[in-house]
This record gives sequence, structure tokens and C-alpha cells, in this order.
Amino acid sequence: MGTAVDAMNDAERRPSLRTAAVDEKASMRWASGSKDDPVHEEWRRRIIIAFGLAWVLLVWTVARRVSRPVEALARSAEAAQLGGSAPFLVAGPLEVQKAAAAINAMHARIAAQATERMRLMAALAHDLRTPVTALQLRLSSASPKLRDRMQPDLDRMGILMDDSLALARLETVEVERSPIELGEFVRSVQVDRQERGQQIEVGAVAHVMIETDAALLRRALDNLLDNALRYGLLAVVSVESRRGETVLRVQDHGPGIPIDEIGRLMRPFEVLDPARSKSCGGSGLGLSIVADIARKLELGLAFENGPRGLTVELTFA
Repeated sequence: MGTAVDAMNDAERRPSLRTAAVDEKASMRWASGSKDDPVHEEWRRRIIIAFGLAWVLLVWTVARRVSRPVEALARSAEAAQLGGSAPFLVAGPLEVQKAAAAINAMHARIAAQATERMRLMAALAHDLRTPVTALQLRLSSASPKLRDRMQPDLDRMGILMDDSLALARLETVEVERSPIELGEFVRSVQVDRQERGQQIEVGAVAHVMIETDAALLRRALDNLLDNALRYGLLAVVSVESRRGETVLRVQDHGPGIPIDEIGRLMRPFEVLDPARSKSCGGSGLGLSIVADIARKLELGLAFENGPRGLTVELTFA
């Protein structure tokens, strides 16, 4: 009787043992990726790919969250002006916020120094103007010979004071853009110059509306015309529209400038020929002022020597 009962119990246990063995083998195939079970292998491959894509997406999201404030910081740096308020937005990760706050503090210090320098230059120009005016009055009663010798020096001192003051103010001035019709703008400059007896010619003029700071653009154009008349005797102004850009061009009939010297001449108080500059009345600041204005107005500035003289182009994108 006992033997029969034991046999029945063994028979009942064998299916469960077989089931456990099958489950264990299936689990081993899943863990090892056995090629004997293509279904499990396919699911394992899909899960690995899904985890990989999720990891890439997570890394990309974190990188974007970190890089976006840095990109905003770079854009603010490009648009920063000494005359403006703190240009950098304090936002983003803690490290970026600290960097933006530190740069804002540095910007404030530099702006304060520039403002103080501008005040010093303005005071100096004002104080010098008084004795220069007194000398002009005394010179009017001097002999013609003495007047002819001193008048160019006094004129050059006046130009030097005006240009120095203009260069100092450019560091803190804010750009105030407004729409202007460039062709009419050039014509008005020509009329003003001709009323002073200066020979300004206007070539082909495209009538194009642009948005810019008219006062700063007028100063840059005046400096280019002064250089053209001083060294090239004649100035020709033209406006051309090409490939989505507008080009304001000033050409003279002078000897031109060596291309390798242009970079140096755009620095303050640099002149090509000191003796010639003194005789012509230049201050050495004209092209430096033009370069600063072009930078503030985001204009392209190019020089080209041609058979008739030097051509300077201001390009509006």
C-alpha cells in the first residue's frame, strides 16, 4: 500500500518539476540571448535600442538646457554697448548666472571708465577751444604773412579737438535707428557740401529704404568725404543695390592707400605720411571714426585701390 502511495506522489511531482525545468531553461535563454529563441532575441534587441535612444535623448536634453543660456550670453555679448544697461540676462544654470553677473559688473566698470574718459576729453576740448578762439581773434589783426603761417595750424587744432571728442563719444553713444531713404540722404549731403564750395559728385543712386542711425551715418560719410577732398581733390558718391545688399560708395581721385596699411590707418592717430597729413590738415582720426561707426551700425567696411583712386564701401546687409 505504501509503495502505491509513493508512486502516486512521484507522478504528481514530475509535471511540476518538468515545468520548473522548462521555466529555468527559458529564463536562461532570455538572459543569454540564445539564438534558439528568435522571439526573445528580437525583444531583447528592441529593448536595448530603446534604452540607447532614451539615453541619447536625455543627454541631448541636458546639453540643450546647459547650452541655451550660454548661447544667449554670446548673443548679448555681440550686441553689448558701453552706453547701454547691463546686457547679460542672469538666467540658466547657477554657473551661467554667476558668469553673467560677473560680466555685468565688468561691463559697468568699463562703461564708467569710458564715461569718465569722455568727460575728460569733452572738458579738455572745451578748455582748449577758448585759447584757440582767442588766437583766432588775435590772428585777424596780425600781418598777412603771419596769418598765412598760423592759420593752418589753428585749423588743424580745431579739427583735432573735434575728432578727438567725436571718437570719445562714440564709445558711449547709443544707436538710434530710424528709416531713411538712402538716395535722398546722399543728395542732401551733396547740397550741404556744395554750399560750402566743395566739389562733390553723385553717381548712380539707387533709391533704397534702410533703417540706421542717420546722425552716425552722416558722420561716417562726412569723414570719408573729408578724406577724399583732402587727399584726392574730388569725391564721387554712389548708392548701389546688389544681391540683397545696399552699398554706399565713396571714390576719390587721389593716390590711394596701400592695402597692407589700411588696418594700421584705422587705429587712432595713425597717418600714412606725417608730412603730407600735416600739410593737408588731417588729424589721423578720420578712418578710425569711420571704422567705429561701421562696427556700431553693423556695416561692412571695404577699401579698394582703383585706377582713379581709393574707393571705400559701406555695406548694409
